Amino acid sequence: MKRVQGTKGIALFECINADQNKWNVRWDVQDNPADKEGKIKGVNYMEETFLYKPDLLDVKAVMSIWCNSEDVVVSFVLDGKRITLEQNGILLLRNQAEQTLKDGGTSVPLITDEGVVEIAPAEALFISGRILANYGDYNKNIADQLETINNAESIEALTVIDFRTGYPEPSSMTLEEIRVAIASAKKTPEQQAVLFARMTINNTDMTNNDALTLKELRPEWEEFIGKPLKAKYRVRYDGHLYRVRQDIATVLSTSHPAFTPPLSTKKSTRSTPERKMIHQHGTTRQ
Repeated sequence: MKRVQGTKGIALFECINADQNKWNVRWDVQDNPADKEGKIKGVNYMEETFLYKPDLLDVKAVMSIWCNSEDVVVSFVLDGKRITLEQNGILLLRNQAEQTLKDGGTSVPLITDEGVVEIAPAEALFISGRILANYGDYNKNIADQLETINNAESIEALTVIDFRTGYPEPSSMTLEEIRVAIASAKKTPEQQAVLFARMTINNTDMTNNDALTLKELRPEWEEFIGKPLKAKYRVRYDGHLYRVRQDIATVLSTSHPAFTPPLSTKKSTRSTPERKMIHQHGTTRQ
């Protein structure tokens, strides 16, 4: 089988030599690309010649082999630059990004149609994931085409199957959009539960004992820099738990609760909430 040039309206199934009983089957007819003047001249198509009149199963076998032998190449467009990879290239990019993360590296080279760009390992993993998803969709479309071939009830139905549509469009994103997508990636149910607990835990009244038991769910002091903090909120700092003793309008980056005694379950330090506030913020360490 081969792809040949021809004219529009050519017969898709015909005897080309009655004496030798030669038959041609043609499929996947496409217009030729437009010339410089925008004109389209002729068509191209796949063609197989049989030395006998083929039956339906003969044509199905040939077309299935052709359809299944198609090289799967998918793309991703990053900031207008196209990245095109086969399956091995996708897996190589993913493995390279994972190894760079393990090694503490900060960048991964990415080959585009406009040259090499350097991106962060997490960004490379995101792109490889998107391309791999496209690869799966591409393969699914081929599987659908094979099923259509298998279900065809005549040679005429086979020759008019549309093999051009159904393929996924390449994802097109800017690097900034990728970074936003990574930051807002959907969390697992367990992660969502922890996030919800962290958001609501400071609205729940607890004893010092209970607060210390759930210390890891408390937000870090640094998360509030430049933001207000309410009285009685508990925050973590340097591995310890602190309780805010008065409303703080704005947490300054130059201030911290490190010199304030922490809250504790020991009797000798239960009086710490009454100690004088230190620095800008009144906090009591637990």
